[in-house]
Amino acid sequence: MSLPLSAVIYLVTCHTGPADHFLAFSEVLKEEYEVHILAGGAGLKKLQERKVEKIESFSLENKEKAAAIEVAKKCAKAAVVITDVGDSFQYHLHEALKTHAPKAFRFSYYDNPELFVPGEYFEHATKVMGIAEGVLFANAHHAEEHLPNLKRGIGYYPLHQAERIALRRQSEQKALRTDLFKKLGLEEKGQTILMYAGGNSSVYFDRAFPAFLCFLTELAEVEDLSPFVFVLQQHPAAKGPNRDGRLIEQMKEGPNVYLSPFNSEDAQVVADTMIYYQTSMAPQFVLAGIPTIQASHEVYEDLLVTNYLCPVATHSRALWQILSNPQTKKIDEQRVCEALGVKKDWPARLKGAIEEVLKEERIK
Repeated sequence: MSLPLSAVIYLVTCHTGPADHFLAFSEVLKEEYEVHILAGGAGLKKLQERKVEKIESFSLENKEKAAAIEVAKKCAKAAVVITDVGDSFQYHLHEALKTHAPKAFRFSYYDNPELFVPGEYFEHATKVMGIAEGVLFANAHHAEEHLPNLKRGIGYYPLHQAERIALRRQSEQKALRTDLFKKLGLEEKGQTILMYAGGNSSVYFDRAFPAFLCFLTELAEVEDLSPFVFVLQQHPAAKGPNRDGRLIEQMKEGPNVYLSPFNSEDAQVVADTMIYYQTSMAPQFVLAGIPTIQASHEVYEDLLVTNYLCPVATHSRALWQILSNPQTKKIDEQRVCEALGVKKDWPARLKGAIEEVLKEERIK
């Protein structure tokens, strides 16, 4: 049978990472289908920052089940609905779609390049993937470990963002640096800007970030940290509760750690070094040519670590050794892309997964 070119596809997101991915997906899919992006929470904010037009928004301030029913009703005419996975709201949405969009095939989309991540994200993702009818993985390697027919590896990562950041670092870093020092009320003395990419999980708040702050406190007792400026780039969803911000306020010893006044992209442009524990943006740091350090309470064996693309510090002396002996090496982009499971034909893979389910009888 011929595929229904008028088929309606909804992409529903409430997180920053998949919001960017869904924006790219919509550009590819709208060539053949009617595509809508529904966004709420941090996902909506990210798309608004990108100045994306024609976004249909929803609120997460109501009870999740009620909000999910509201969104599901908006998807009533959908042939396919693709949701992200990192929030309990999406589980309730899949439940609601069964009733309010019964003809829609329900995909969940796992955007993280790592198959397992510590914290609530993975707990929510597991539940959402379990209730969905099919799973799409950003990292094509993940689908290879899941044999059922309705699990597909798309092979997408926003490489263009890393390229844009690298170019901006060449042309805008100096001006952003001046702006940062002015906003933080600091005198420019050629300091190294160390930007910590914050997370939004209990593991990050309770263990990883406190460990990093402890490293700084210990180092301040025996080393001169004045050549460094420590800045926290908070996860968008963490800014409201401000748990990591309060940890900084509670520091009685050690250097000042400042909250970044920038968005995540500008933070990467201005940073001399990025520090992180667990974030899906970590590959972007190295692809953009930013020296990167993993620093926390324990080693998280993500693709940067397992492919020897960044040093790791799990105690203060290790962090000092890295900071006092900075090394720059050219990153093999092809090697990173292979670890990310990137496929050049990702648009065809995405369309193929959708065409596969559009052939089912129920959506005629």
